[in-house]
Amino acid sequence: MLINPLNEKRVTTRFTIDTGVTIQDSEQGSFTGKIKNLSAAGALIQTNRSLNPDSNCCLSINLQGDHSRLIIDKLNAKVIRCDGDTIGVEFVEKMEWLALFYTYMKKLHIDPV
Repeated sequence: MLINPLNEKRVTTRFTIDTGVTIQDSEQGSFTGKIKNLSAAGALIQTNRSLNPDSNCCLSINLQGDHSRLIIDKLNAKVIRCDGDTIGVEFVEKMEWLALFYTYMKKLHIDPV
């Protein structure tokens, strides 16, 4: 599902998605979470860890299909906020593979509109 309300401050459209992510942080090492929404500019991640705002991390997103897996990695990000079990990150450079998520959601018969 696309998220883009009229009072939205973000300039890129977000997808609601539930997919695995590995987060690499210089202080805590590598840990996993679930992406709850995603845009070309950033992501909201659910995890049992917390990161300090303004810290840097690197993401690897895991798209699992029926017969294969696609990993989008080396997404450098900056932590914008950390609230309880969610981390908001902004990508250092816009993610150029966002179109793949639309295709992935269509494969799962999820209407993104």
